[in-house]
Amino acid sequence: SKRFRPESFPLLNFLEIGNPDDPLQEISPLAGLLGVFSRRTKYRVTGNDTSGFTAFEARSKRGLPGCADAAVPTERGVVFLARDGVYLTNFIAEDEELSENIAPLFYGEDVNGLEAINWDAIHTSHIASWKNRLYVALPLGNTTVPTHLAVYSRTTRSWYLFAHPARSLFVEEDTDQLVAGFTDGIAYVLESGGTANGTAIQNTRFFGLAPR
Repeated sequence: SKRFRPESFPLLNFLEIGNPDDPLQEISPLAGLLGVFSRRTKYRVTGNDTSGFTAFEARSKRGLPGCADAAVPTERGVVFLARDGVYLTNFIAEDEELSENIAPLFYGEDVNGLEAINWDAIHTSHIASWKNRLYVALPLGNTTVPTHLAVYSRTTRSWYLFAHPARSLFVEEDTDQLVAGFTDGIAYVLESGGTANGTAIQNTRFFGLAPR
């Protein structure tokens, strides 16, 4: 907007990105640039209000499949959920895959008793980053809402799958809590103890990465 006039947006301040056949899904700020996701690809926006703004398509043409809440900025880049896995991007270099160990779930395969991702309900998925871990709410099987919470630990480089139907995820920095809204309409604080309703919490599946 114009300086001292936040309600005024000059025509030069509008930037056309992509095309109507590939609608934009989400915008993520990252270290001096802006990342914009569409369904099929993504772009980085650079520039300033003096010289103008320009959008460049990223090297890896991989976007968000209709899930606007499935991308989160981190200190290493933006982590996002794609059709073929969970990836890390800086909108310049090639995407880095983080989900090799749970890849079958993205390709319509059941593994270790877990059903594959329901892509018809992928718009309900959500992602959050907290305490060096990634949390991805996924709809598995024939359900229309997330049924499992996939947790990736950067420390162990492993994925842990929990039968938690988290519909939304939010990190409260002032209280240092990871909060989830469940399908029962109640918000819960996660990672706050070792029991649930008096029963010890057990991870439903573990996917490890062999040490190098």
